[in-house]
Amino acid sequence: MQKLIGWLEKKGLSLSALFLLIFIPLYPKFPLFSISGTYVKVRVDDLVVLATILVLIWCEVRRGGKIFRSRLTQLILVYWLIGFFSLLNSLLVTKTVSPLLGLLHFLRRVQYMSLFFIGFRAWQQRRSWRPYLIGLAMVVVGVFVFGAGQKYFGWPVISTMNEEFSKGLILKLDVWTRISSTFAGHYDLAVFAVLAISLLWGIVLGGKFKKLRWGSLILVILSFYLLILTASRVSFGAYLVAIVFVLVWAKRYWLVAPVLVLSLMAMNLNTDLGQRYLATFKLEPNTFSQLQFWKSWRIGRSDVGSEPTPTPKKETGDMVTILPSGTSGEGEEPIILNPIPIYPPPEPAVVAAQRSNDIRFKVEWPRALRAFAKSPLLGTGYSSVTLATDSDYLRAIAETGLLGLVAFGLIFVEYGVQFVSFWRTSAKSQRGLVVLGVTGGVVGMLANAAFIDVFEASKVAYLFWLLMGLAAATIEAELQTRRVNEK
Repeated sequence: MQKLIGWLEKKGLSLSALFLLIFIPLYPKFPLFSISGTYVKVRVDDLVVLATILVLIWCEVRRGGKIFRSRLTQLILVYWLIGFFSLLNSLLVTKTVSPLLGLLHFLRRVQYMSLFFIGFRAWQQRRSWRPYLIGLAMVVVGVFVFGAGQKYFGWPVISTMNEEFSKGLILKLDVWTRISSTFAGHYDLAVFAVLAISLLWGIVLGGKFKKLRWGSLILVILSFYLLILTASRVSFGAYLVAIVFVLVWAKRYWLVAPVLVLSLMAMNLNTDLGQRYLATFKLEPNTFSQLQFWKSWRIGRSDVGSEPTPTPKKETGDMVTILPSGTSGEGEEPIILNPIPIYPPPEPAVVAAQRSNDIRFKVEWPRALRAFAKSPLLGTGYSSVTLATDSDYLRAIAETGLLGLVAFGLIFVEYGVQFVSFWRTSAKSQRGLVVLGVTGGVVGMLANAAFIDVFEASKVAYLFWLLMGLAAATIEAELQTRRVNEK
């Protein structure tokens, strides 16, 4: 028993963090079971994360809770406390959420952000980025291979893009055109690509060995291709913001223009992405009137594009045979799926872009602002603005009020202050450039959050908080060493 205790205190969390870094992005979101009375599904990753959190709590009890001496961890606790008061307010005062659903949503936020603590302590156990970078490289390759399999070889898709799909249906790309790889949807995959590209650029800019730098550049290209295939306008814009941030802070000014030009040229690899951008900034009049299916169909996420229409050919029992749109059925191998919602006819990019804008500006964002007006300080509680707001900032101010939004923002303000101080003496080190890459990912995440609920997307949220915890621990260790040397 003593050996097990010693192992957990020395290596348990570092190995657990590495396992989570690899397992969470690669394991598809198969549901284990549903919680009665809600649409919440419990999955394998929930149980794995819970087990790791219990190990973290046990280790911290034995250490006297030293992890909570960090200002960042203290600010996260403050945010959780405000979230808890917001939950009580929504149950007792505004009465805008159901007790079970509100509690589950609150616990979900705590669960996601707990990965910050795990990453923080993991780096303290083993102060090396090498295993995590190797793990990330494995993930990028695995995600790319599976995404390519979906795109070109008909590999299965496990999506949670709507309530029906979240039951664990096995889909094919003929039904879901914008690849999601092992993630829950194309938007999750796009955000992951932004995180991976930003971090890997840190190695490209400062790797000690040419093979390492060239290998990292190849992984950057693979991640960028995944980003292009998702056709996500928001994440592509966030990628541009993140990569400029990394290059400017690394003082590689001469790379900014070539990288931006090549990135914009590469948009031609996916015509849908370019068309959606053109449609975003130059919408044709009266196109919204073409949405005849608007009142009867809504997929539940706004950042979606046009999909080919599955053509039902035959129904037998509880199975449906479908063929890709535009085929006659002769010489084509049918796809057998469980019954799923039939998509509307394909729509032009200009229509898809305006539909996306209208969902945000006319439905979701006004709903969030109404919730904020009802309870400005503490909001109307978690889950009170339904599943999607398509802006994490408006979602935060609606669900947790001004106090919650400020507390959440202070976490990133403190991280930014610490990073600036860290960067003054670590700008040229390999470790410093890796932390810069993670920080670029933080910038990209915050940019995505303006138009996507990224902090509620489990796979992305887990990975983000884990990497940020590793980076924060690296920064704090460097700052502590500097303070000791100055004395």
